[in-house]
Amino acid sequence: MSGARPFDVGVTEQAEGVVLRVAGEVDMVTSPVLQRHLDSAIASRRATVVLDLSETTFLDARGVGVIVSARKSASRSGSRLVIRRPPPLVRRVLEIADQVDRLVIEE
Repeated sequence: MSGARPFDVGVTEQAEGVVLRVAGEVDMVTSPVLQRHLDSAIASRRATVVLDLSETTFLDARGVGVIVSARKSASRSGSRLVIRRPPPLVRRVLEIADQVDRLVIEE
């Protein structure tokens, strides 16, 4: 897609956990990449995994599925998944998917 922002996941290790900064579109093509990063962060057994969506421009159903799966995996491993600063469009998708009350969201 011309003009689309490239997809990128930046990983920052912090004392309390791992921050994954997602930029661009999370869709059927990029969701597996995000899944791998989340799986790795959760496997690190850090107390908190932060998914910073402030630069995410699109989130489809597959992306929601990745987030839901990561929330469940984090819970099973004793970690906490935090969704940070989802833009209005991304937050709306999470609302439509009935996930807002199930996720820890920091505005």
